Amino acid sequence: MFLRLFIQRILTCAVIVKHAGKRHAVELDPTSTGETLKYQLYSLTGVEPENQKIIVKGGQLKDDTDLSTLNAKPNQQFMMMGTPSAEGKAMLEQPKEKMRFVEDMTEAEAAQAEGAVPAGLQNLGNTCYMNSTLQVLRSIPEMQDELLQYSQRYESVLY
Repeated sequence: MFLRLFIQRILTCAVIVKHAGKRHAVELDPTSTGETLKYQLYSLTGVEPENQKIIVKGGQLKDDTDLSTLNAKPNQQFMMMGTPSAEGKAMLEQPKEKMRFVEDMTEAEAAQAEGAVPAGLQNLGNTCYMNSTLQVLRSIPEMQDELLQYSQRYESVLY
């Protein structure tokens, strides 16, 4: 495994891809295809692979082109043309609201959060063992499913 990673690291070649006035350093793996390179560039630029045109020495890069045939040299420059679609731009925008995690909230905020149900019992002094047992049982999805089915079965019998 180590030898394989070492050989792959030796085989990769750092190239520069120019797009929209910016230069992106990309590790070019000669064992992959043009489609793989396009997906790498998508993660850097937001331009979907179907909207990309990559110009290399000798013409336009096709999806099925084996990158080993390019004989790329370190720091060789490729040119990419294309613009992200509206969907692609929306995916790269920052969220409108700042993400809040339950761990960062106060107890009152966590209790008001949607779907927040306290687990276990309120501690009455000597109920800590029972409380921790209930919390463990509550976290088991199979137990939750069985309890829901149990209550539904016997509600229909009682009413």
